[in-house]
Amino acid sequence: MQGRASSEPRVALLDHYSGSNLGDAAIIDATITQIRARLPRVRLSGVSLNNENMQVRHGIPGIALCATPLPYYKMSGRSSPQDGVTGSRSNEAPGPVRAAMLVVKDVVKRSAPRLWRACRSVHFVMTSIPGEIRHVAQAYAHLRSCDLLVIAGGGQLDDEWGGAWGHPYALLKWTAVSRLAGTPVAVLSVGVCKLSSFVSRLFISAALRLACYRSFRDAHSRDLARDLVEAVRDDAIVPDLALALRPSGVDPSTPRVPGAGRSMTIAVSPIAFARADAWPSGDPSVHERYVRVMASLVSQLLERGARLRFVYSSLGTDQMTLTEILGQLDDVARGRLEGQSTVAAIAGWQDFVAAVSGVDCVIASRLHSAILSYLVTRPVIAVSFDPKVNWLLEDFDCQEALLDIHDFTAGAVLSTLDQLAAAQPGVSRRLAEAVSRAYAMHALQFDRLVALTNRSNRARALPAVSAPAKG
Repeated sequence: MQGRASSEPRVALLDHYSGSNLGDAAIIDATITQIRARLPRVRLSGVSLNNENMQVRHGIPGIALCATPLPYYKMSGRSSPQDGVTGSRSNEAPGPVRAAMLVVKDVVKRSAPRLWRACRSVHFVMTSIPGEIRHVAQAYAHLRSCDLLVIAGGGQLDDEWGGAWGHPYALLKWTAVSRLAGTPVAVLSVGVCKLSSFVSRLFISAALRLACYRSFRDAHSRDLARDLVEAVRDDAIVPDLALALRPSGVDPSTPRVPGAGRSMTIAVSPIAFARADAWPSGDPSVHERYVRVMASLVSQLLERGARLRFVYSSLGTDQMTLTEILGQLDDVARGRLEGQSTVAAIAGWQDFVAAVSGVDCVIASRLHSAILSYLVTRPVIAVSFDPKVNWLLEDFDCQEALLDIHDFTAGAVLSTLDQLAAAQPGVSRRLAEAVSRAYAMHALQFDRLVALTNRSNRARALPAVSAPAKG
């Protein structure tokens, strides 16, 4: 039984990211660190949307998460296995026959749109089947050599990025193949985000049922999952896996109390929310309002004399949004930028943590911009774009610092900032206590997790779900 020896267990980590989201990177690093602390000889692999990223950023071999590319959900990186999977011929020069076919396609598309959509669906399915069969075979071969498949946290119960046939289908495929291979599945500290279709809910509920261990990052996610699978009512609530990290040089037991007045240093972490070319549910009016209000906020912070540090927890599109925000500043504000602001050089979550560790407060929207700030006990004013951000601040007892991205104003942010500075000098100490509790809960969870790797056979019967002690 190669790969099942208890002295050298093999664990596959599944996460739906492609390398740009630093929160997902932190989750994978936290999971790797916690498992290796308990199983020094473990052989890890990563199932994700970027094999190259798994090797370069995390130092473990990567396995393709999906075979069929979809909008907002496909393999990326130089080692993408999707070349040729769907029979794409986009690089070929159209000959006479192909040119005629394109004309016919255009006529059908304009004159019979329903028929066109039906034909596209049939074509997509037929050309995807061979690649899906190969991918299932590859997944099975890999999981036969593994002792455990870990679905490693984050907002994985979600269909916004790729629809039902994106991540919900991928979760079902990998959990079903793992069960067929006799390899147990553990779902760690996952969150429920958007499940907008019946097919998505069907796929997710089946995947959850196939897991031998489940935990959720917040009570709201567990309640939503309970609507799909009644059995999850007794599953553990263990906070986001990024809170299983202990950044070097950081001691949460000795927090820094936020400063006050005009000398404050503020980290600003923008988001590309609703941007048409970056978000599945793009809404230009929402994004434009966000950029406009953030530009006003930056201008007023500079006028107050605050020092600004621009950061981001998702590479690429958030950086473009920062450029949009700064581009709307007037000449006076731009003149203040050089002496009062810096743009942090960020390539990984460690850089983000280092950049925010020396500030008085962080203004952010993304969930992990807040979580990574909490790791170093930095207060956060959350301009929330999603209920998951609201739930995080609720769990950390920081609801007074929560604003909604659809109707927030610069004045509301400044008022909240003044309240944090003047009325809550103990906020960092409160955060430190919450972070320490979360870390202790993860220690218990990972102790139980590694016990699942201690198997010497491929028994199909999986153990019942057992929750770690709630701290």
